[in-house]
Amino acid sequence: MTTSDSFVDLRDGNVDIVIRANPRPDDDLVGRCFLRNSLVLVAPPDLQRPNDEDPAFPAVMRTGMVDGDTWTIVDAQDGCTYRYNPRAVLRLSSPLSIRDAVLAGAGAGAGAAMVPLAIVEDDVVAGRLEQWGASTRPPVKVWVLHAS
Repeated sequence: MTTSDSFVDLRDGNVDIVIRANPRPDDDLVGRCFLRNSLVLVAPPDLQRPNDEDPAFPAVMRTGMVDGDTWTIVDAQDGCTYRYNPRAVLRLSSPLSIRDAVLAGAGAGAGAAMVPLAIVEDDVVAGRLEQWGASTRPPVKVWVLHAS
């Protein structure tokens, strides 16, 4: 078994199966979706929430996410919808490393992050992270795939 965040081509014959989040349709691959997970915006408990007057906030973002993007969130407390503007202070390739960076305070510029609920649920319950809300984006779909 090998773990990697890099793209692996199943057609070269060196790998039997892969697990991918939100894979693009591919006529050469078949598989099953085994997990659907909503995205949530989480932050260290001491990080001040953005507001309507100042919707910008420091964020730990996934590599490839666009600067200047707006995140639409349904607030966990009041059920209202808010639009926030993340400002990347750190970029990482893995949702697990993003979670770990937020838990560690992401250095001097602590930030919030949009991550799958399953990887932060225990930290939210334990009070290590605060959930600001759920994303209005479609849930992450995780698939196991193999060559057809």
